[in-house]
Amino acid sequence: MSTLVAGSCGLCATWGRVTGMGVCAVCREEVYRMRRGTMAEGVCRRCGWTTVLASDSTCRCCRTVVRLGEDEQWLAAELQRRELPSGRPLQLALGIEGL
Repeated sequence: MSTLVAGSCGLCATWGRVTGMGVCAVCREEVYRMRRGTMAEGVCRRCGWTTVLASDSTCRCCRTVVRLGEDEQWLAAELQRRELPSGRPLQLALGIEGL
């Protein structure tokens, strides 16, 4: 079992508990999925961060921002199948266990 310490995740930059690998618990699972070939590392097409990407080529932080409705312009472009340039703003997240 890995030790959890407070810090910033090396992949998604979320502040909270990180494992001995230097990543949060969610990204740790994504790293394992990446090693199995179900996820890939690359540049997020929304924010430009190099990290583990989902099948839509976006990082976990960007998916969270869009799902919370904090970037309506991006969501509208997605629905209209238009491309917006990367470099969209990204709010750093705080990971609180249980939330």
